Amino acid sequence: MRNYACLAMFLMAVSFVPMPFGQEEMSGAGAEEIKPVSPEIRNQLATLLPDPESLGARRDGDARFYGMDLYEYINGGAGAFHNYDFVALGHQDYKKEDTDITVDVYYMGNPLNAFGIYAAERSPDYEFIPVGAEGYQAESLIHFVQGPYYVKLSGFSENQGGVQNVLRAFAGEVSRRIGDDKSLPEILRIFPSMGLIPRSHSFEKRAPLGYEFLAPALLAKYAFREEPSTLVLSMAASGEEARERIQKMRERVAKSGEVADYPELAAGAFRGTDRYQGGIIGFAVDTYAVFAVKPPEHPEAWVKSVMKALAGEK
Repeated sequence: MRNYACLAMFLMAVSFVPMPFGQEEMSGAGAEEIKPVSPEIRNQLATLLPDPESLGARRDGDARFYGMDLYEYINGGAGAFHNYDFVALGHQDYKKEDTDITVDVYYMGNPLNAFGIYAAERSPDYEFIPVGAEGYQAESLIHFVQGPYYVKLSGFSENQGGVQNVLRAFAGEVSRRIGDDKSLPEILRIFPSMGLIPRSHSFEKRAPLGYEFLAPALLAKYAFREEPSTLVLSMAASGEEARERIQKMRERVAKSGEVADYPELAAGAFRGTDRYQGGIIGFAVDTYAVFAVKPPEHPEAWVKSVMKALAGEK
């Protein structure tokens, strides 16, 4: 119950994410200008929606597909998906005896985008189950990520205990249809394991730590102290751009706190205290601008492991 309540509160918060494209405010006339989902993408998503007969169920209405008109289905929440370059959604309702089931398959274009929006809606505290590359279940829903797809299933029945079994069967069928590859994006393995909090990885495409110039970035949390440390790997296009991002962050830290060179770590590295982030260390490795937020008191061993992992990725 506690996990489900936390999830419900999060989803309510997500519904207020501002949208960059103004879809939420579009009129009916504006919506008519939106191109429909292409036949190729529709067919691609349709093949992933379960055949109800094999699951002892039936379809409740026709399948529906959404592209840039996603706001018509999740008004107030579409912006979060568009932030991860959402492509299309395949939606189908089902009925199995007294249980209503909804299957939503979001095609996000590539596995990292799919993982990004999935991670934005999950918490390490959820009940994780073996479905897809990673997934979790609450009382009446299952969410999982697999390849370029983020899949969300929900169900309702007077017998809520039976809903979970039905949802697992539907989730397993969607996963089977997506394919055999059930691995998370390979790039997530770049994070060193020392102190890593399981399932704390995320991918942010717009404004990591609240700064657009750091996007895109991979993030993960580490347990070295009572308050977790956050490792941010800002993915630049070149080594020069990575160093520029380090300099910009150094300037931001200096404006709201204090900052000093950290030459014993690496050339161009800094260590400081920021009003908004707290303690922060910044340095560049290859094309990554790396930031350790709220690092451990003695961060040298951990930071060196980060540098070693990044240098070895290439």
